Amino acid sequence: MKLRPAALLAIALSGSATAASPALEARWRQCASVDADASVVACTAIIGTGTEKDARLASAYYDRANAWREKSEYDRAIADYDLAIRLRPDFADAFVNRGIAFYGKRQFDRAVEDDDAAIRLKPGLAEAYNNRCLAYLKMNQYDRAIKDFDETIRLRQNYGNALINRALPSYEAPLPAGAD
Repeated sequence: MKLRPAALLAIALSGSATAASPALEARWRQCASVDADASVVACTAIIGTGTEKDARLASAYYDRANAWREKSEYDRAIADYDLAIRLRPDFADAFVNRGIAFYGKRQFDRAVEDDDAAIRLKPGLAEAYNNRCLAYLKMNQYDRAIKDFDETIRLRQNYGNALINRALPSYEAPLPAGAD
């Protein structure tokens, strides 16, 4: 089963709770899985226990939000990203992925705001620059988009999405690639 990075952290942080509860460990693996339906069910069960705190609970909301986003249920995704960010205000990846959900809703200004927040928290986060430039393209702000493409490529020379997007013959931006 392929796992999302945030949930891997939650599993690692679980320590003694994992040893005490193999069922909880299995739920965390499902919550982090790339199978959106399984992820929603498992993350919801973890959240519903009421036993998880702060960073771990933020990870459960984040993974469930990613699953909702994959299912194009953007409002549900945004609500869960909001909760993850409230629990962990420094969660740069949650800002990036909430931005992708706003992009999916065609709320490009909100997507840019979230990418700005992610960049403030983690200045070297290439995904935030890449996703922000796609929103700028949709907003017809081509000079800003090109600067962000260039910054993305400077930060990560082998970032395939940025290289492909930068070479687009037209300015019709695709949906940002997932940053999880």
